[in-house]
Amino acid sequence: MDMITIIAITNGIQYLYKFMKIAGIYYSSVEIFGKITIQQTIKHIDNVATIYDVGTFALAMKTPSHVKKETAPKKKISNNNMSKAYKAVSGLLHSIYVARLERQERQAERRKEILYSEKMKREKALDDEKEKELFGYGYLRDKISRHYIPPDKLLTDINIGVMKQMSGDKYTNDERAKVKNLITGSVKSESDFEAYKDLFYYVEINDRMTKRPFQCDMLDVVYSPSSIMFLQDKRDKMVYVNEKVIHYENRVVD
Repeated sequence: MDMITIIAITNGIQYLYKFMKIAGIYYSSVEIFGKITIQQTIKHIDNVATIYDVGTFALAMKTPSHVKKETAPKKKISNNNMSKAYKAVSGLLHSIYVARLERQERQAERRKEILYSEKMKREKALDDEKEKELFGYGYLRDKISRHYIPPDKLLTDINIGVMKQMSGDKYTNDERAKVKNLITGSVKSESDFEAYKDLFYYVEINDRMTKRPFQCDMLDVVYSPSSIMFLQDKRDKMVYVNEKVIHYENRVVD
């Protein structure tokens, strides 16, 4: 192997090493970025001399050592070309780096949204479970104020609403007293309300906090005879419930 071949091989190995190193880093970064091909990688590396010497190296490896090889005049790499190549690669890598930071920022925002949504779901599930638990004790919650009212106080509010409908000369004091006992007493059968069923078609019951009509997800019509009997039963069993704990842990109206 003559001197020309050795020089060609040496130069070829050096430039091939440089080319593979730069191209490898560049192409790996571009693959992360997502869309640029290997042809564009080569295009951005503005170093014709490197490609030329790699070709020389390949020819040297194929040509027998006893055959004389003519060496083409080596093109000098100008500082201007080197500067352009450096700027091109640096600019591209910087763009990739910025794009990665932006992607990470979007991912972080998305993670926040997912965590917030999951937190809301868990809180909603716990809140629903708590409402069901208190409903079992006869505490009903208004949709707007989100405050609970004990069964005895709700029965009092229902009675006030019904008494407003019995104002005037249409009903006697005895009838009013009987209806009051139906609401605030302890009724065993819905048939006891039959004589006054017209009074329970609609009763205006206002939430004590908002002064707006009371609405509850667990019990739509709180003034119906069946609802009144339900509240009476829960009120009578309140002796088995620690009311102080319920009032301390939850928002309950006065």
